[in-house]
Amino acid sequence: MSRIESQAVGGFYKTQDPIRPLINRRFAVVSPSDDQTYAIVDPCAGEGEALRDFAVAVFGSKGRLPKLQIHAIELESDRYRKLSSTFYAVTSSPHTHQGDGLHASVIGNASVLWLNPPYDLFRGQRFESRFLRKWGPVVAPSGQMVLIVPEYALTYLAADLNRLYEDIEILRYPEPEYSDFKQVVVLASRRLFDEMAVPTTLPPIGDLTSPPSKLRSVPPASMTSDVNKVDIDAVLAATTAWCRQAGYDRPAAPAQIGLAMRPKPAHVALALGSGVFNGVRLSAPGRADLLAKAVFRRRYVDSESKKNEKGEEVKLTQVERPELKIVVLDLSTGEYKTLSPETEPTEATAERPQPLENFADLLMAYGDGMVSAMRQRCPALHNGSDEALSPLMREPFPAQAHAARTALKIMAQGETPLLLGEVGSGKSLTALQVAWSLHRRDVAAWPSSLSPPFQRPVTPRQVNRVLVVCPPHLVQNWKDEIAFALSHVEVHELCSVVDVDKMAASSAPFAIGLLSRETMKLGSGVAGVTTGRCPACGTAIDVDFAPKLAESRACCEAEVSAPVDSIARLAASMRGLSGLAVKARRKAPPNYAPLCRLAVMPLLRLLRREVRRRCSDDKLKQIVGALSFCDGDETRLRRILKRMLPRKRVWSGYGAAATATLPPEAVREDASSYSIPNDLATTFRVGVDAAKLYTALHALGTWTRRHCGERLYQHVPTPRRYPLARYITRKYGGLFDLLIADEFHEYSSDGAAQERALHRLVAAIPLSLPLTGSLMNGYAKSLFRNLWSVSRRMRDEFAYKDATKFAKLYGYQKRILTGDALKQARAVSFGSSSDRVLKIEGGERTQDAPGVLPTFVLRHVLPIAVTLHKRDIMPDDRVVESVADVIRVTSPEHARWASKLAADLKQEIKRTRFDEKLAGRLFGQINEYPSYFDRASADTGNEGASGHRDYVIRYPDEVGGAVVSLAPGLPSDQLLDKEVWLVNKLRAEIAEGRRVLLFLWHKDLSTRLCRLVEDAIGEKPAFLDADKVPARKRQEWIDKNVVGKRRVMVTNPSCVMTGLNNLIWFSTAIFFENPGVNPFIARQAIGRLDRITQKLPVRVFWPVYEGVQAMLFELLQQKIAIAQQIDGIDPSAALEMVGGGDQAAASMDVGLAIWKYLGGD
Repeated sequence: MSRIESQAVGGFYKTQDPIRPLINRRFAVVSPSDDQTYAIVDPCAGEGEALRDFAVAVFGSKGRLPKLQIHAIELESDRYRKLSSTFYAVTSSPHTHQGDGLHASVIGNASVLWLNPPYDLFRGQRFESRFLRKWGPVVAPSGQMVLIVPEYALTYLAADLNRLYEDIEILRYPEPEYSDFKQVVVLASRRLFDEMAVPTTLPPIGDLTSPPSKLRSVPPASMTSDVNKVDIDAVLAATTAWCRQAGYDRPAAPAQIGLAMRPKPAHVALALGSGVFNGVRLSAPGRADLLAKAVFRRRYVDSESKKNEKGEEVKLTQVERPELKIVVLDLSTGEYKTLSPETEPTEATAERPQPLENFADLLMAYGDGMVSAMRQRCPALHNGSDEALSPLMREPFPAQAHAARTALKIMAQGETPLLLGEVGSGKSLTALQVAWSLHRRDVAAWPSSLSPPFQRPVTPRQVNRVLVVCPPHLVQNWKDEIAFALSHVEVHELCSVVDVDKMAASSAPFAIGLLSRETMKLGSGVAGVTTGRCPACGTAIDVDFAPKLAESRACCEAEVSAPVDSIARLAASMRGLSGLAVKARRKAPPNYAPLCRLAVMPLLRLLRREVRRRCSDDKLKQIVGALSFCDGDETRLRRILKRMLPRKRVWSGYGAAATATLPPEAVREDASSYSIPNDLATTFRVGVDAAKLYTALHALGTWTRRHCGERLYQHVPTPRRYPLARYITRKYGGLFDLLIADEFHEYSSDGAAQERALHRLVAAIPLSLPLTGSLMNGYAKSLFRNLWSVSRRMRDEFAYKDATKFAKLYGYQKRILTGDALKQARAVSFGSSSDRVLKIEGGERTQDAPGVLPTFVLRHVLPIAVTLHKRDIMPDDRVVESVADVIRVTSPEHARWASKLAADLKQEIKRTRFDEKLAGRLFGQINEYPSYFDRASADTGNEGASGHRDYVIRYPDEVGGAVVSLAPGLPSDQLLDKEVWLVNKLRAEIAEGRRVLLFLWHKDLSTRLCRLVEDAIGEKPAFLDADKVPARKRQEWIDKNVVGKRRVMVTNPSCVMTGLNNLIWFSTAIFFENPGVNPFIARQAIGRLDRITQKLPVRVFWPVYEGVQAMLFELLQQKIAIAQQIDGIDPSAALEMVGGGDQAAASMDVGLAIWKYLGGD
């Protein structure tokens, strides 16, 4: 789409006054004595100034050429009124029309076509292309065309230009006009016949200010034109009337977008960025009414620049970021105001008691009115009504019951609901309520009255068998949840095909199967071919590559002969039989007798065909020889051969004497010759020989060449298992009625085994209910595969392989420019009114960047999303207290060695930035550098003997492992500043009767931290080691070793991300280290404590050292905000999603952020 300024003027930009003479001087002047007729036409005439000046320059003023026809078309009414009077200086009867030039009808041809079309995109096609295809053929042979378009549009026009025109010149506008619109002038002559073999290249671009090398002649022509008229009154009568309020016209509301639930306050920002409130009258108590107009777009911003040793920029990384422009109209004063994109409200002052300066001010002041308007524009399928639900043994909270009702109504619409709930909000119980209500057919008793845009509901099918797919450590949680809510229901844990068969044979009216994610996807092992040869064609294979053959599921790529006819297939069968015997290591040769008997009939058919073709004697001998090696009746075959083979003619002279001496078996033909049987038939003998028969068959058969394609891998019996997702879909496709997919976001990796296995089940089971607490990982592409599998809207808009197309349409891109592409990117600047589309021919690479467009959330997510927040269940005053304590390094040695590591690392990266071997190999060490502040002690360094460890920065081993910098370990008995803070904080929290969950990121710190905790509180903490406690046993381990016994537990946050409901034993979390700047891990770990059943307020502490650790903490918070944009929890996060605030840092990766902090360029 063009920019809003361009659309406001209909894409019209007149040819500038200084440009018109430069174009006109390239045409020869028509003689005044010429009495022929000439026709010139402009289908996008505007006010007609360009065509008038051209007519005066080439044909003269009025009366000089009385037979000049001028045809001009303009769509906009004000410009058309001026157009009607423009041409009276040239002719007294111009043919002017108001209408669309694309819907004009023309009879005849034009001498000259002046074409300056709109620069815009409509339904995937450029207007420049549409106008050229419509008007380009109208020009008479040898007639001239003047085409004015942006330079980038030449790519779209090249084929049509070359097909219709010759003698093409392309001339660039001079400065400063070129900077405004990036326009070029195309001058071309119409071909006599359209070119069939269309070239795709155009001549090089010249300079419009250079003198013309020749003048273009205008041929005579004549034409008539007309434009299909539009009955404006009829169109207005057939459309929805506009309403008039306070003297301002306001269009009627656009089509409604149905949402699943009532929108959250933070969803208002998404609707604002999607244009939902455009044209809506906004009201607020004590404030003037407003009309708001929001324009959303993506724009590239510079993210990273790289220079060479000369200081020249050689690489530029740009990231697309959202940009929202909001203009409000005060209906009381008629004044317009453009709001700034800040996401924090403006402080009120005496001069401005009611400020309205930025996005946040608009939401704060008019938020209630916007929510009401959004509920009208985006009606909810479930509006909070209390339809009856079949009771569970554990009654759900009201918010959970409403979520279950919403999910059931979405299923009644034929869609798949997406249960998007915070960690600890009770998604499992809600899902069980949905399953039980489907079994009891609750929806059938509900009232079915729905307003548009929702369709008439259909009662979902009755559910008798439910399949729950979850991570392995959540299987026991689901058992416990089912025991509390539906204790009378039969539960099957599906660990093998035997368990699936047992559940299929069950006669229980309602049963639930629990399937571990690993059991769902994992099958038997796969091993590569180890014999050294392809099992099919015998091609040699390197035995050392056997593991890679299995990993890549390789197939033999050798070219082999493939049989075409029956004789060749017999030869191939004999070869295969021999190969089987060799493979089985049999001492006795295989039995070829059946094949030797089968070969008789194909050979006889071949013989008859060749005899009819009168083949050579050699070919007959070859076929008869092959028959002699077959296992057949010799007498019968000889008799058949005598009849089939051509008889042998013998010359006998003339007369009765010669005829009288003919042998009895001869057949008389004439008086001069007789025929006798062929020698091949008379001497035929059978001697069965399989080897010779194979050689003969191989020579006689018809073969073709193809790739072997034999699999070079096979399944092995260990481990002995079969992927249950495949087993269920193949053998029991109709067994289950409902699939509940827990932790649905973990199946978003395209091509992963668990993604393919789960989506196979989704396709096979009629109803699905995905559950997730974090729908996206920050990138739009992470949404595609999961939503495509469950959303009908997604499948209507995208094909299965359209993940890249989806990411470009609804996500953000990052591009890396080098070489000429970088120069072009730097040379191009957008004009204030141009619709410039940057197109780089080379030196550009694109990648995905974080973020998703608000229109996607509104169009594809919220219509099926069942949002469940803990704040809907728990009291409003119960919030997670999150505190970041910035700590200054007070130890001179600690600070000195930290500075030395940073300086050495920075210097070495700059020194080797142009070294082909070492460039970029230290960025992994950059990511680890902030951890030095926590691992500076001699017992926590990364290299050295126990108790005498240093912190070392070195190159990876594959490039030599050279040491870059070293910081000796500080004394083990010296407490670091963060450790002093930790001891004080632990004592304070324990004194309040609270229990603490201490998170670390590097396992090397565990021993020291456990010792510090023991010294601080006099009690040894529990340490959950992921290497010693498998995921499915961690809840049991915590119940046994922690709950009721320990007040502090130390672990990595990634160990407790999902499924550990017993961590509510703790109410305080301390992130001693940043969790890898990973928002998923941080949110999920905090959610283990902040649950509905938590009895104490939750506190989360983030101790960070001043400097690089504080910067990474801010980066983590911004990434968490991106992950929360869809949830509808945080209004400021939603504002940032649509372009508010500063989002440059959120698009950085960790290494780049640290490098920039260290001062890298």
